Amino acid sequence: MSVQFTPQSLRDMRAIGDYIAADNPRRAQTFVADLRVAYESLAMTSDRYPLFGSGGYRRMPFGNYLIFYQRVQATIRVVRVIHSARDMRDSDFD
Repeated sequence: MSVQFTPQSLRDMRAIGDYIAADNPRRAQTFVADLRVAYESLAMTSDRYPLFGSGGYRRMPFGNYLIFYQRVQATIRVVRVIHSARDMRDSDFD
């Protein structure tokens, strides 16, 4: 199963990396590497995580963040990567 990223999810990841790098550039690099491992695990366990909202989204916890994704046939589509304290609505995925 392949993993694809929406433009918004790529912006989310860049913003998270930039935020972490402001205090700890090395941790920003390892955090991004850890995220990649998490994405790879989605290919094997995509149905493990609960549905969220009306768009068939699922969310996987990752540290203080949530990875929102959809399974579309044989592809995992990462939609957003957002801090878990943020209040999410369906409109955040449009």
